[in-house]
Amino acid sequence: MFATKHANGADSLEFGRYTLYPGKDSGVHRHLDGDEWIYVLTGQGTYAYWAHENAEITELPVHQGSVLFNPQGQLHKLINTGTEPLYTLILSKNLGGTEMLAGWPDSPTGGVGYVPELMPWETSCAPGHEPDEFYDAAATGEAFEQAAEGAEDWAGEDGHAGEL
Repeated sequence: MFATKHANGADSLEFGRYTLYPGKDSGVHRHLDGDEWIYVLTGQGTYAYWAHENAEITELPVHQGSVLFNPQGQLHKLINTGTEPLYTLILSKNLGGTEMLAGWPDSPTGGVGYVPELMPWETSCAPGHEPDEFYDAAATGEAFEQAAEGAEDWAGEDGHAGEL
């Protein structure tokens, strides 16, 4: 389930349900064009983020009812540490321009990642509007893994492509 501003108008919000399976994570990423709110519907996990003003990465436990906020450009990832799927509701004014990194960089504003042409939420849209090339990956939950693999391939041997 996803609603996009491309389908509902430029002034609308983008939102969707994102599922993370046990032992999986979203990969380190940041949203270049907008803030993001995450509401945990069910499940448990760890939310890791690196705020621009912090010297190190912060990790918090999350569970049903947790609400998370990611300011535009903040590095973060969500990890399912439970035995059941972690279901979340994601809300943003603009989720486009998501940069996937192969891992945590040396600083909260550092690292250069890979910006996939389409992200999972851009491939899960109203019937008849699916980009066929990516639809199967989104439907099976593999789109984030593909984006992360793209970041690893792009980053080079040491996992870092440099600094911004």
